[in-house]
Amino acid sequence: MDVRKLMLGLILFLSVVAGYVVAKQEANWPFDFKLGLDIQGGMHLVLQAQPTHDIKIITPEVMSAAIAVVRARVDGLGVAEPLIQPKGADQIIVDLPGISDKDEALRILGKTAILTFRARKADFPEGKPAPIPATSPSPAVVGKANASPQPAKPSPSPKPEDEWVLTGVEGRMVTSARVEPLGTSWAVTADFNADGARVVSEVSRKLVGKPMAIFLDHQLISAPIVQTELNTGNIQITGNFDAKAANELMIVLRAGSLPVPLEVVENRSVDASLGAESVRASVIAGIVGFVLVVLFMVGYYGVPGFIASLALIIYGLLVLAVFKMIPITLTVPGIAGFILSLGMAVDANILIFERTKEELKNGRTIYAAVEIGFKRAFSAIFDSNITTLVSCAVLFYFGTGLVKGFALTLAIGVLVSMFTAITASRNLLNLVLNHRSFKSPQLFGVALPSKIR
Repeated sequence: MDVRKLMLGLILFLSVVAGYVVAKQEANWPFDFKLGLDIQGGMHLVLQAQPTHDIKIITPEVMSAAIAVVRARVDGLGVAEPLIQPKGADQIIVDLPGISDKDEALRILGKTAILTFRARKADFPEGKPAPIPATSPSPAVVGKANASPQPAKPSPSPKPEDEWVLTGVEGRMVTSARVEPLGTSWAVTADFNADGARVVSEVSRKLVGKPMAIFLDHQLISAPIVQTELNTGNIQITGNFDAKAANELMIVLRAGSLPVPLEVVENRSVDASLGAESVRASVIAGIVGFVLVVLFMVGYYGVPGFIASLALIIYGLLVLAVFKMIPITLTVPGIAGFILSLGMAVDANILIFERTKEELKNGRTIYAAVEIGFKRAFSAIFDSNITTLVSCAVLFYFGTGLVKGFALTLAIGVLVSMFTAITASRNLLNLVLNHRSFKSPQLFGVALPSKIR
């Protein structure tokens, strides 16, 4: 099969698929894209790190660890393209675009998530003293993960005079956590590291038939009866959890414990800074700008300008389809990156066509001028796009939040523009040149040369 026909078929196929992806809407056009905080609004939080008895000074290392845990918890919330960055020496800014359950976000981000397993002093005299819980537990079972839970024995309600002591099993020993259905309720299964598995085995062996209380931030979650020695390196935490409560516990366990408590010192909802009307106006402005570019390209470059405009439409469909499939959260800087890449796509065609016009003025034939124009312009296009991609990589690696969005959309646009400028424009132009009526240099914006070589 002819390579050119194969490439034309590929371009047509990709254009149809991209058009379908962009046209397939779950909401009203043209807003069926993930939008950032600055466009759709959301939640803005400022978290203040609080010193503790063990950590009296908030160091940069402590803040780095806290930011890592907050980022893991935000990922668990499923927020697209959040902004998480330090503010001053002891604060963290968290922007959550499109957050639906603000109360849940506050609960999860503010928790210190210090998980401890405790026993009554009478059952575990070697334990270290721990605060007395103020609430009563609910019956539950601690058993081997993925095993059928045994019927729970009545769990003794802790009285104020009961003294709960630390057993040595801590949340820092947990390596992963997951939610699993358990009859009509849910359970959270926690996996421990080697040290944790050893301690859990030793403690559970001494507490078979006795309660082992589970505390989260000094709050009693449940006081289940240990049914058997836990020597598999994981445990199952139950307590009549619903799906939401189990998922919250899983998130904080999987993310890890904060090195210091975080207090929410600022909490406000952010309205869309652009709004639907502004976005709609931006779309109209973009359409007007595209029409002006098409008029200029066709008027100045003739047939190649028309082909470039067609390639530009293909470029737009491909980029928007990629944005939807990944998906990319569109912020104002992200949209700016897309527009910038659009300009670079036009610029690549201008380089090619200027080279082609030079060759036509030197007396080359249409075919020769087009081929030489593409070959000589390729190195300039390639070098400029590579330097742009390197800049995008640096911005994405060292930047945060909105800067990363700008870098990502610009990089995607540059990669797609290289395909459309070199492959799509070239093959579409060669297709047009197969017709005799389009072989005149005048249609390429060049007066007839006195001599054709």
